[in-house]
Amino acid sequence: DTKNVTMMSNMFTSCDGLTELDLSSFDTTKVTDMSYMFRNCSSLETIYVSEEWTTEGVDKSNSIDMFIDCTKLKGASGTGYDVAHIDNEYARIDTAETPGYLTGIDKLPDSLKTSLSGAVISAVANQTYTGSPIAPAVSVSLNGKTLAAKDYTLSYANNKDVGAATITATGQGRYKDQASTTFQIV
Repeated sequence: DTKNVTMMSNMFTSCDGLTELDLSSFDTTKVTDMSYMFRNCSSLETIYVSEEWTTEGVDKSNSIDMFIDCTKLKGASGTGYDVAHIDNEYARIDTAETPGYLTGIDKLPDSLKTSLSGAVISAVANQTYTGSPIAPAVSVSLNGKTLAAKDYTLSYANNKDVGAATITATGQGRYKDQASTTFQIV
């Protein structure tokens, strides 16, 4: 959990064996220092981040050489390493309009995503038959942590008539796979 971290300087310095980093769970809203954060990560090609990644609290003096010698680094839209942009200026998701060295989690490969197959969907009490589809609100947790609604989509099946109905949570963003539970319409 990085939501209260203020200093990330030298965090990955000289991790020259890294080729990709999944920082999609990093919340950097309170970070004020990212100096040398990826310095000498000479094999690093891809850094995945989410919308919680920001460098708004980091000024240029606290992002010195953030990407120095990350010569293989490339953003999602193809922006490649440029020694003229080694501070936080390009520490953003690369788009056609805005160059950056980072890649959004929408491009995160399945091999780096966390499976929801062991997730728990909160219990639903018996629901009274109404003749209309019933879609009760639920929460989804994984390893004891409640996930944010942005981490999954919910779908419902057999949820109109009396009997067993199914709720399925399908992972999105940094999550993949599905978890399901049932509830009764009486």
